[in-house]
Amino acid sequence: MSDFDEIFGGGFNAEEEAAKAAEEYAPIPPGWYAAIIEAPTDGKPMVRDSKAGGKMLKVVFRITGPTNEGRKVFHNINLVVKPKDGTADAASRAKKAESIGRRELAKLCVAAGKPLAKDSAELVDAVVEVKVAVRKNMDGNPDNEAKDFRRVGSAGALKPPAPAVGDWVPQDGGMPSIPAQAPSNKLPKPKAAPAGNLPWMK
Repeated sequence: MSDFDEIFGGGFNAEEEAAKAAEEYAPIPPGWYAAIIEAPTDGKPMVRDSKAGGKMLKVVFRITGPTNEGRKVFHNINLVVKPKDGTADAASRAKKAESIGRRELAKLCVAAGKPLAKDSAELVDAVVEVKVAVRKNMDGNPDNEAKDFRRVGSAGALKPPAPAVGDWVPQDGGMPSIPAQAPSNKLPKPKAAPAGNLPWMK
């Protein structure tokens, strides 16, 4: 018996495993989702040093519905931003980034029902609704990001995100239909009038 067969109990199909990995890490469709805020799994605190030497809050959202349950979306909020250099422009940019970060943190705390939170640990296990978007990461690959937060139920019941244009839309029997198409604003061309006088013109 081959070593792969022995380890995996009956064979190893690299193509199948690659397809599973691609599906597991593919971005989820953009839209609003219910989520639980979790503590980072890397053993580090939520508030940590940024690469630029400042401070940031690392937030992990575990999706709970209406679809893609169990998927995770990560978001960093700037708390302290150090200027890249000693110029006034760099100082202004750093101050603006901190201001945006404070607004994001305030919105997250309110969405989590913790408007008077004094410690990041108070946000863990809070249930919120998060607006997920798709963007390109540093490698140029599509990835998810959190764009907004709100209280659960503040905008009514959540609906599953609509499929993107060109996605396969499953039918009741589980079979795919034709790809969804974007609506067209073009009106159909009128048919040419027949030659001669029309009946009501006689």
